[in-house]
Parts: sequence; structure tokens; C-alpha cells
Amino acid sequence: MINILILTTDFNYCCGRSNHIYSLIKYYKRNNFNVHFIGNRGDAFERLHKAGIIYLQKKYFFSKPLIFKNLFFLKNYVKNNKIDIIHSHHRVPAIMVWLVKKIYRINVINLQTEHSILKKKYFLNYHSDKIIAVNDVVKENLKIKFGLNDNLIVKIPNFIDIEEYNINNKNKANDKFTILAAGRLVKEKNFELLIRAVSFLIEKNNVKLIIVGEGKEYKRLKELAEKLEINFELPGVTKDISTFLNIADLCVLPSKKESLSTFMLEAGLFKKVFIGSDIKGINDIIENRENGLLFKVNSSEDLKQKIDYVLKNRKQCVIYGHNLYKIVIENYNLDTIGLEIIELCKKLINDPKNQ
Repeated sequence: MINILILTTDFNYCCGRSNHIYSLIKYYKRNNFNVHFIGNRGDAFERLHKAGIIYLQKKYFFSKPLIFKNLFFLKNYVKNNKIDIIHSHHRVPAIMVWLVKKIYRINVINLQTEHSILKKKYFLNYHSDKIIAVNDVVKENLKIKFGLNDNLIVKIPNFIDIEEYNINNKNKANDKFTILAAGRLVKEKNFELLIRAVSFLIEKNNVKLIIVGEGKEYKRLKELAEKLEINFELPGVTKDISTFLNIADLCVLPSKKESLSTFMLEAGLFKKVFIGSDIKGINDIIENRENGLLFKVNSSEDLKQKIDYVLKNRKQCVIYGHNLYKIVIENYNLDTIGLEIIELCKKLINDPKNQ
């Protein structure tokens, strides 16, 4: 049996990375991995308890002032639990693993998944044994921005765990056209643009906008929506986004940058019409007027026009959701992608240089 330790910083319900990690943990366990988990904060740790996962919620575990204390703790944890692989989902814990290996001469495989397109460089950056990039955009960024060799990186995309969703295709009771967006409420997600685009709609009184998530922009977005007098709901964190996906007529992702959005895959799983920014990470999957619509990044006018098009051509646009569904089911399902990760772990274990 392979003993694997998952490290990440935040572990939350309303977070694509956290949902990816949770589904991967279950898949590891299903494939007879002995799974351990350490994270420092978040609202979703109860999921691990229900799934029977060995976990620690260790506050300040990735804090710089406590770095040496935490490195010592991590070294002992790895030794005492005979950990074979540490799979990190953030570069800070991955750096800690590298330091533990360097300082204490611990023989453990340092596997990292990079979910984001990062720009900021640290004094120490990427020293993992293998890095999973979730798409070509992330992979190219690692090579160009951080100078990593191609043979250090393997592309394995994010996935959708169908078991985690409750798909109900019954007609909704609400007669308003419902637009759904979801994600961290931060500036790079560009939800302000979506609010302004909805406010420009001639039919705005017949449209309801729901943005699911939490973050620093919560108060500002709420105040803006109230000022522009749109039908708006900001429910905060949800344990099950299925409730909102089931009632949505349209899903929108107005981000300024994206790697591989879980929300986009979720929209496809639910066969929803999808509109996204015309940027790498979105336009790698979305083909305009084939399986969704693309709008010029940061253009509220173009986004408004695309929403208008869906409003006026609802029946014709249904095919976009069905086409996106086919792509998600065929290329981004857990069983296919999870098996790639399992095979990578076994390959790393059996590599003589890791013995």
C-alpha cells in the first residue's frame, strides 16, 4: 500500500482547487492508497472526517515565522507515518517538502500540482520531483516564467467527479432568466464586469444574477449590484453548487485569467449554455458558437451583447450546453484523469532514482 500525504493551504467548499483535491483524495483511497491530509484553514474539513480520511488542520502550518518548527513537524510526520509521496497543491508546501528532504535527508517523493498561472517569484520556487500542470497554459508559464525543463512537467487536467453533483433537469419554478457565476470573490475573477453587463440589458428586470462564492470583493459587489438596481443574489458559500446549477439558464465566467476552471466543467456537466472570456484556459475548451460563447476580455459591452444573444436565441443556444457536456464527459471525467495520476504515482515510486 502506498502512503500519500496531501498538503494544501486553504480547504474550502467554494473553491475549485479544494473540490479537485477532495475528489482526488477519494480516488486515491478507492485505489488502496493510505491517504493523509494536512491543511491550515478552511470550512470544508468536515468532508474529510465524513470520508474517513486521516487529517490535521494545523493553523499557521505554512507561516514563514514558524518555518523551522513546521519543517521539524513535517519531517517527524513523514517518518512516523512512513509516507511515500507528498502531493502538494500549492507551491509553498511544495517548497517545504523540498527543504525537509534537503535538510533532514528524508527519502520521500515530492509531487506537486500547479493549478494557477503564477507571476510572482519567490527566492525558492519549484524543486519538486515532478509537477503536474493542469493545462498547456500553466505548463508554458512554468517553462517560460520559471525556466523549468519540459521533462519535469506532466500535463494532467482537472476533472469532474460526477458523484459529487445532484443533477435535476426538471423545469425550474422561477420564471426569471437566471445567470449563474461562481468562484472566489477577487478582482481577477472580474465579477464587477458581469454585474455591469447585466445592468445594461434591456430585459434586466426579467434577469436574475447569482454569484456564488466568498472573498474580499463581497461587500463591494453587493453594493454595486444594489446601486445598479439589478435582480441579484450573493449567497456566499454553498456546500452543494448543484442547487444553483440546476436552476441556471446561463453560466458566465468573466475572468481576466484562468488555468482550467472547475466552474466551466460544472456548467458542461449540467449542459448549461456557457459564456466565458476569450482568454487562454477558457478558449482552449470553448469554441465560439460551437459549445459556448466567448467575449472580449474586460469588455462589458461585448459581454452584454453575448448575454443578449442567448436571451433572444434560447432554443438555438441549448445545443452549446449539450456539446460542452460531451467534451467534459469524454475528456475531463474522474475515472480517466484519476487513473493518469495513479499511474504517475506508481511510476515515481518505481523509479530507481527515488529508491
